[in-house]
Amino acid sequence: MQKEILEGPILRNLIKIALPLSIGFFFRTMYNVIDTYFAARISDDALSGISLTFPFFLIILTISIGFSAGISAIVGNELGKKEYKRASFYFAQSIVYVVIISIILFNIIMSNIFLDILNWITHIEYLDDDYLYVEPLPHLTYVQEAQSYLIIIYMGAILLILPEILSVGLNVQGLTKYTSISLIIATILNFILSPLLSLGIIPILEIKVPIPEFGVKGIAVATLISNFISFIFLLYVLKNKSSLLDSLSFIDFKPIIKVFKEITKQSVPSSLNFLAFPLFFLYTNYFITLYGASAVAAYGIGLRIEQMILIPVFAINVAVSSMISQNYGAGQIIRVRQIRITGMLMSMFILFLGGLSLIFFGEYVTRLFEIRNEEIVHLSVTYLFIEGFMLVAYGIMNINSGSLQAIKKPHLPMTVNLVRLLILPPIFYYILRNILDWGLLGIWWGNFFSVWCGAIMMFLIAQASLKKNLAS
Repeated sequence: MQKEILEGPILRNLIKIALPLSIGFFFRTMYNVIDTYFAARISDDALSGISLTFPFFLIILTISIGFSAGISAIVGNELGKKEYKRASFYFAQSIVYVVIISIILFNIIMSNIFLDILNWITHIEYLDDDYLYVEPLPHLTYVQEAQSYLIIIYMGAILLILPEILSVGLNVQGLTKYTSISLIIATILNFILSPLLSLGIIPILEIKVPIPEFGVKGIAVATLISNFISFIFLLYVLKNKSSLLDSLSFIDFKPIIKVFKEITKQSVPSSLNFLAFPLFFLYTNYFITLYGASAVAAYGIGLRIEQMILIPVFAINVAVSSMISQNYGAGQIIRVRQIRITGMLMSMFILFLGGLSLIFFGEYVTRLFEIRNEEIVHLSVTYLFIEGFMLVAYGIMNINSGSLQAIKKPHLPMTVNLVRLLILPPIFYYILRNILDWGLLGIWWGNFFSVWCGAIMMFLIAQASLKKNLAS
């Protein structure tokens, strides 16, 4: 497979790597959709609560994805140089590294920092010409639902992060089908366990069983159990289908500060890049809560649908990054540029079709969640209509960000994303919501303008960086 990555047809190899990943990512996204679906069956408050937790859940996910991207670049470059022993050693150190990160996250949850942030988000502002009044609303049921879910998720953070890192060892060798299988296993388990533990029913058959109904807590526990089984499967595959662990001994897992610094140098900018996303969702949710629980629920549903359409692009991005990292390590810069352009065109075409589906069929897709509240449906459809015009921009950003990460320039996409997610949106929100008085629509359209600005910046920076590398 490594020879194919370095010498084979680009389009064929991108499809070969991305296709099984797309299947896996589909099931990963369905993982979240399943939680949303069954939360909606519990109550409107449970649905709003699960939607409110998305930024906090994303913090764990983005940390794991960020470190995965950094580790993938390091291990992939070593494989490209045919330094197989060093690649295995870095992978072992990476596992130890993320275990330590997970322990830190556990201590954060014990300090209740996230509960303070959640309380801040769920304040409501009463505005008129004379004053600004902020009133905390701890009595809201959907806030309590969010807290119950998050406490369990953060205590089991290590079970969410480790499978991501083990997947890197397979993806960087082109063995993406096993990553997909692990995600399929986890999703099927979650589909069974989530309704069983939250509602006390067996899915599809709708048979009630004599066990307690744990509500959103049951959804959280089902998530952790499913990820644990996925972790066991990936560990088995790495041991039996890959050579990455063959030459390792216990001494390779001994923490080495020098190696940790190298992993940090490559991974932290990537993680900060991804960490900007939950921070963006946190303050966006702060503004959305001003318009009530229905707006929060609608935003959560819209994000889940958006994730489903972005699935192929996430897979193409991983394929592009894996191929570029090895070709860059082998010094094939022209091929690196060809991989980037091919991946970007593939993504833009797919997302153009996805955007059309949101514009014309947004209501149909929203009603698949069996939502009883018509206000939630209306707000979701409005969000999806605007989202349809910005999907292509996500494709441009993802592929160019992944390309920069793969050539060991993670600080560049990090800078663009910090501007796009943390600086531009508040500016657009203020202009559209406060000055033009667009209300909730000002938030939706503010995101639209921010995303397209970010896409243009990311494209130009990636183009200039690769041109500079080719010249040198």
